[in-house]
Amino acid sequence: LHGHSRLYLKHATLRESLAFYGHVVLAPSLGWHTSWWLRSFAGANGAAAIAAVVLAVSFGLILVTQPGARLFVVTAVAAGFTFSVVSTSINPAPAIDLMLPTDVLGTRYALMANFLIVSVLIVGADHALRSRAHDRRRRGAGLISVTAVTALVVFLAATWAVDFRYTGLRTTTAWSWAPIAAKWEHDCAHSRTGEITETVYERPWTFPCRNITP
Repeated sequence: LHGHSRLYLKHATLRESLAFYGHVVLAPSLGWHTSWWLRSFAGANGAAAIAAVVLAVSFGLILVTQPGARLFVVTAVAAGFTFSVVSTSINPAPAIDLMLPTDVLGTRYALMANFLIVSVLIVGADHALRSRAHDRRRRGAGLISVTAVTALVVFLAATWAVDFRYTGLRTTTAWSWAPIAAKWEHDCAHSRTGEITETVYERPWTFPCRNITP
């Protein structure tokens, strides 16, 4: 920010980063609308706890029944957790600011972890199908496969499919980059300091003109 690395700014505490992971990663992993429905009667921590239990049971079943998927499950969950906690520790605003149904800061630190969690569930369902294909003599394999795939489809259709209907702050079509870039180039051409100042997200930011090229 303004030429200074975020490593030198105030960091979030481990408790704040873990709260972000629980509230913005774990709970919404069951679906954004679902997470707010859970929060309405269980509170933010309660919703995170419910999601943690559901995911722990699901991941536990995959770990116990699918040895071949264990490495992926552990790696995916650990990578998402580490990324979210470390990112919000370095940039504390998302971990400190209040989350609202229409305004969540720092979701870019949660998306990878969310997608990795869903990926684990997809891998589990895929493994169930492959087990059925490779062992048709096994009793109950067909029922397990159908149950796993049905549960996954219902989960994705009832939660995630209805959540991705909105544009984010950085993807809004209101931002037309061509005229913005042209203005920056014009301002740099008339700058006496080699820098320009722009207001972004209601804050003044200074950009070196050497970083703005046609």
